Amino acid sequence: MAEEKEIVRGTGPFLCPKCRATTQGRYAFCPQCGEPLDRQCPECGFTWRFYVHHTFCPSCGQRVPERAGVATARGWG
Repeated sequence: MAEEKEIVRGTGPFLCPKCRATTQGRYAFCPQCGEPLDRQCPECGFTWRFYVHHTFCPSCGQRVPERAGVATARGWG
């Protein structure tokens, strides 16, 4: 059985953490300032939205820094 690594995303509107513009759950980046809206576990690669403040990865249990693996326009950073 292959492991699935999904992005945990909401579907409704929320505010960008950088510019505070209203954005939508389906977006990976803020359309106003380009801020990445996903976070990634540095250990297993599981991703989730910035507003879900995990201290430990829900997939592998690894402790994650506050802004670990923030998505960038060039890939995961």
